[in-house]
Amino acid sequence: MSRFTVGSAGVRLPGDDPYKSFRFRLKSDGRSVGGFGKCTGLATSSTKLELVLLERGVTRNAAFASWIGTPTATWGADKRKDLVLEICNEAGQLAAAYLLQGCWVTKFQGMPNLDAQSNEVVIATLELGTKHRTRTS
Repeated sequence: MSRFTVGSAGVRLPGDDPYKSFRFRLKSDGRSVGGFGKCTGLATSSTKLELVLLERGVTRNAAFASWIGTPTATWGADKRKDLVLEICNEAGQLAAAYLLQGCWVTKFQGMPNLDAQSNEVVIATLELGTKHRTRTS
């Protein structure tokens, strides 16, 4: 029997992607962990440190929310993550993807989500540092 879950958008069908309305999506360990409305910083860079800025986003993944909320002063190489940033076209189809290796959070600004029925974390700004970025598609 199918199970339905209730989220901030009402009743969702099993397998429904909560990030499908976003043009920029993050994946960690093959799972979607966040969707964003704006992304900058993917232009070619000659510096050793590259920054990717994501804005107007949301996550429903508790482990990812905890990771982005960790103070950056406590970060070592063991807390860094490899993430995939997917860029989708207007039809929601994958247009490009980047592997962001060894990411860490350099800046995070959340926004209050005042929906008592939701476990979402609303993200105003998420800036990720990475030392290596590779276009994979």
